[in-house]
Amino acid sequence: MSDSYVWHYRLMNWSSFPYLRIALALSAGIFFFEYFALRGPAVIFCLCGVVILLVISENSFKFNPDRKSLIAGCLLLLLFFLLGGTRLIQRNEALDNQRAILESADAVIIHGRVNERLKSGNRQKYSLGVDYLSRDGKTIIPCNTELIVVFDQEDSLSGKYQRGDFLYLKSATRRVRTNSNPLAFDYSYYLRTKGITLQAFVPTGQHRPDTVTQASDHLKAALSVSKFAQGVYARYLDNNEQKGTAESLMLGDRFLLTEKLYQAYSDTGAIHVLSVSGLHVAIFISIFIWIFSKIPDHTWSIKLAKLFALI
Repeated sequence: MSDSYVWHYRLMNWSSFPYLRIALALSAGIFFFEYFALRGPAVIFCLCGVVILLVISENSFKFNPDRKSLIAGCLLLLLFFLLGGTRLIQRNEALDNQRAILESADAVIIHGRVNERLKSGNRQKYSLGVDYLSRDGKTIIPCNTELIVVFDQEDSLSGKYQRGDFLYLKSATRRVRTNSNPLAFDYSYYLRTKGITLQAFVPTGQHRPDTVTQASDHLKAALSVSKFAQGVYARYLDNNEQKGTAESLMLGDRFLLTEKLYQAYSDTGAIHVLSVSGLHVAIFISIFIWIFSKIPDHTWSIKLAKLFALI
């Protein structure tokens, strides 16, 4: 066995981390395309080109293992790099399409589920997962996006909504304002990374709870676990600041954070650590990688199933 073959084998075959290089290539593609704001059909053509090159390399270098392992491995990583970018482009296009449906200067009827209770001074502010809307009260338009909902300060009913509740509201929607100061934290960009581009300021009396629609069983189970965890934090953490930070990091619930602490994280640009972000995704992917390492992959069907589950 030649030295070059051993080097190629070690470079492109991480036996201890079989899916780590794919996860890194996929993540690198997402970050690269997001940073340079790459769009357009050129990415799809590049993706098809890499697939064709993979097929050609399999046939051209089948009698030269030194070259085959290196070239095929690099093309495979490039393929997942482009897949990450393609997934980001599809997600941004879907987000723009949903925004075009929901954005309206006139009041529309919106139905959705409360996903999170947000900090907003003396006002009640929520993140609402929109199911559908109606412009005339008769025609229902399906919608699958999130919306920031802000209620009047004197609106007492809005303070009773909890995470998982369904409600109706009637309001105009508009885009979240972009911060023009390049040195300040761009809250609108942060919301876009979470799939939120619009907000609605709901007048008093223009909303009501939906007592008919019920949450799914898995959502009820998740809310029960979250409520149990909040009870544990309340039992063992006396300091509200510590309890608020713990709930933000572990549950993504920032409601108990003090304004001073929230502003400190916001000013430093680290507000994303207090929500469901890369920390939680990394933990989730690590669990998947550990599970995959315990499942033998002797057949191509199992290997493909693992790759699609990772994507």
